[in-house]
Amino acid sequence: MAHFIGGLVVVAGLVLTAWPGVKYGIPFPVLARSSFGSNGAQFCTLTRGAVAVLWLSFQTWQGALGIYTSVGAVAGDAFLEWGRIDSNVTWGQILIMIAYVLLHCGVIRAGLKRFQLLIYILSPLQVLLYGGILAWACTIAPLTDSLATETVSTGGTYGWIVAINASVATWSTLILNVADLSRFCPTQKDQILGQSLGIPFPFAITGWIGMVAAGATSLVYGVRLWQIPEYFQHWPAGWALAGGILNALSILSVNVMANLLSPMNDILNVAPNRLNFRACGYLCMVLSMVLCPWYLFASDTAFVTTFLNGYGMVTGALAGILITDFWIVRRCHLVLQDLYPAMNLGAAREGSLSSANWRAFVATLVGVVPCVPGFLSTLGIRLNSKPLELLYAFSWFFAMFVSGTVYWALMTIWPPAGLRPGAASFASMKELELGPQMLAEEANAEAVRVVCEQ
Repeated sequence: MAHFIGGLVVVAGLVLTAWPGVKYGIPFPVLARSSFGSNGAQFCTLTRGAVAVLWLSFQTWQGALGIYTSVGAVAGDAFLEWGRIDSNVTWGQILIMIAYVLLHCGVIRAGLKRFQLLIYILSPLQVLLYGGILAWACTIAPLTDSLATETVSTGGTYGWIVAINASVATWSTLILNVADLSRFCPTQKDQILGQSLGIPFPFAITGWIGMVAAGATSLVYGVRLWQIPEYFQHWPAGWALAGGILNALSILSVNVMANLLSPMNDILNVAPNRLNFRACGYLCMVLSMVLCPWYLFASDTAFVTTFLNGYGMVTGALAGILITDFWIVRRCHLVLQDLYPAMNLGAAREGSLSSANWRAFVATLVGVVPCVPGFLSTLGIRLNSKPLELLYAFSWFFAMFVSGTVYWALMTIWPPAGLRPGAASFASMKELELGPQMLAEEANAEAVRVVCEQ
């Protein structure tokens, strides 16, 4: 239920932040200029890009780990223990991770669009994989017992809050950069319908399957297995190998079509005249390896309380500012020439943010700083501030509300010169009819010179 509630929140966030992408045809790095300013948006995009690389690192590690455990199920314990470095990692895992990263680089080199057919083939197979996990979990332990185990261990109200916050944080980067994708959507109705059908129910179903599998493994093996690749070591050899390959290909398809595109765009936005699309992709993959995900995501507790809630407080603050800026401050009207100052699309207007908007930075700090003590406590650094540590349990919600409110207050009390909500400083309906999609795509060459068709 917590996962389903989190899914509904994610849908609401996606619809709100996807709206300007559909309406104006602009990607996230350009949308961020409306609130943070043309130069200040670099902070916004690089922060989101850093979080995206962390998530990419985790996903890539899951794909490599799936191959490792499935091959180990066939080859035996000798393979699994070969080159043991410590309790978390072996040289076999690192070598497979390197090979998996290189496979991603090969896909980037060949061009992402060429692999669309693979996406369509893998999508139904991923459903079969989840069905197989559920069937296996039900064969090793009764379904009711598995669910009862997880229900007992939720931790009451606090556990619910952590679970909902973590569920939202899982998709919180996409809430920020969904404009990268929604700008290709023909109508608002399409994006609302697609996200309303495609998020909450799969969200709840996959979360429920994860609960069943974790509960079953806790009952049978005495350890709650929370990563899909860990299941393969308990499957028959043939099924384990098939599951590992399918898991690796599925993650590859998700990475190249979603998890990679956003950080690539974010990095490219820093210096579009000096960088290219492929180089940014290679850099993202190298960083995903350098982060050493085998240590960073070593336990389920570290993954939820440190990683998900940790970046949730940052993405929540940014989401609150973006949503407040477009829906409340700007009242859904943007002037595109203000968002592309380097393109000389028109004289800078009074009230446009041509450099950095200090109000957005102050709002970000106010939303994030109160959550820091809780984040530090997950790292073992106690500041003797119990209320602030508890606040960390709903870091995304707190940061979003506080940062959004502070941003609105600052833009109302100290607005940029000439900025008057609903008045001439915003685009008129006549401006909106002059072809914003064409203008945005034309100006987009300044931010993103190469798209997926490479």
